Amino acid sequence: MSTGLRILLFIVLPILGIMLWPPGTLAGGLFVIPVIIVLFILLGIMEWQGRKWALTLSIFLQGINVITRLMIFISHAVRPANAGGGADVPLIITSILAIGISLWLLLRLDKVDVQSTMTR
Repeated sequence: MSTGLRILLFIVLPILGIMLWPPGTLAGGLFVIPVIIVLFILLGIMEWQGRKWALTLSIFLQGINVITRLMIFISHAVRPANAGGGADVPLIITSILAIGISLWLLLRLDKVDVQSTMTR
């Protein structure tokens, strides 16, 4: 597996899948974003080094992300009538993209070729 693909699978896509929210939602937690990014970079480095627990944790986190995004999507895709009603388009777009990224990553990390590239 090439270095670029490893960076994409172990670092970039996990961060993107977890952190993909509408800008208004992310604005409320700006101080937490760097912490989450650093933690996912460290998790990606541990995966790169071949630590099986890091791969298991990454698969678990992506699975939890898919489940929670589906629950949020179902309950918040349409705004209540007292909040103006209508579809919450930014939430719908970011949720669909995040679910797609996390689900693809979840299935991809469980493949034999990814696990065989791990050294430990």
